[in-house]
Amino acid sequence: MNSPLHPGNLFPFLISNITRMYSVEMDRLVREAGMTLSHSQWRVIAHLYYQDGQFQSQLAEQMLMEKAPLGTLLDKLQAANLLERRPDPNDRRLKRVFITPKGRELFPVLERESTKLQEIGMPDWDPDKKALLLELLSEVRGNLIDHREGKDKSNVDAA
Repeated sequence: MNSPLHPGNLFPFLISNITRMYSVEMDRLVREAGMTLSHSQWRVIAHLYYQDGQFQSQLAEQMLMEKAPLGTLLDKLQAANLLERRPDPNDRRLKRVFITPKGRELFPVLERESTKLQEIGMPDWDPDKKALLLELLSEVRGNLIDHREGKDKSNVDAA
């Protein structure tokens, strides 16, 4: 039996394991659906589907990626005609990233496969239980963002 302090029972390890398992399984489902997108590529498509026209720097921040590797990733997606970069109308030095119609066509498949995976992880959960989990995880994410931005609510650094 695992002790309460076993790494598998500690939140950071548990959430990391779940994330990794989800990513590997989602990649498999995406390949089985006939897509050749990498994990990072389908994440870009999903981000742009919901918030099209972001600056590259905004997208990098949302995806927790450095700008240079994101630029390489965007080059590949642009070469595949899944997205395009356009100059910002107010500052032509800045580029905005837009999903193309071809890229937009991929999203329903990504959404379907993600829903399948959610059902595998949360079989027979009632909607309230699912909503509670999403609410709690969103709160954790918000707290971590606040911490990163120096708006930490805890006194972790005070010790």
